[in-house]
Amino acid sequence: MDKINQTIQTLITNLKPIKPRKLIFTYYLMLFISSLLIIVISITFLSIRNDLNSQLKSIFFWLEWITILSTLLSLIYYLIALTIPGLAIKKTKIILYSSISLWGLLLINSIIKTVTQSTKTLFYLDPYFSCAIIISALMILSSLILRQCLDNKTIFNKKKYLYIIVLSGAFIGFVVVNLYCPITHPTHIILWHLIPILIIPFLVTKTIHLLQKQTKHNQKKHYKQ
Repeated sequence: MDKINQTIQTLITNLKPIKPRKLIFTYYLMLFISSLLIIVISITFLSIRNDLNSQLKSIFFWLEWITILSTLLSLIYYLIALTIPGLAIKKTKIILYSSISLWGLLLINSIIKTVTQSTKTLFYLDPYFSCAIIISALMILSSLILRQCLDNKTIFNKKKYLYIIVLSGAFIGFVVVNLYCPITHPTHIILWHLIPILIIPFLVTKTIHLLQKQTKHNQKKHYKQ
């Protein structure tokens, strides 16, 4: 019995102290403030679009920004949920998908208006690809900053976590570009605003996973030798 107690005491002594997890609200606040700071600093450097005052009078503009902000807030919560076990995500997914669907309907409405009411053609070669570059640059910066705000040790779905954190970073870039870019033509929005946030996070995630697999494979070969 004494040996058992001694063994238990030794094990307890060798245990590392566990740091208490932050509250969900604390994580959320950290991520939200970080995202807001990135957006504000980026807009300070880039400048705000010159048609913003006139756009504020449009109900479609307000609807668009409600969907954009609710999407960003949902992504932040989704990101936290991937590091905390048992955190309910169903309602957040509903808000996220509803916001994306509403934004899609607003884009379809813009396409219909362009086709029926505008003299501009719907499809044209749009050379203003700088928006995609801004989204990509802010995606990298934002992903690294958001990563530092979360618990690095506890990740329950690494593949999904990596994709969501990169997507959140890209979406912060999307918010900045929508505040900066005055071009509202659907072709420009689809080519240089929408496609980058759909494709680039997916490609980045796939590339990182492939590199990780290759690294592990090389390590195994090295150990065998």
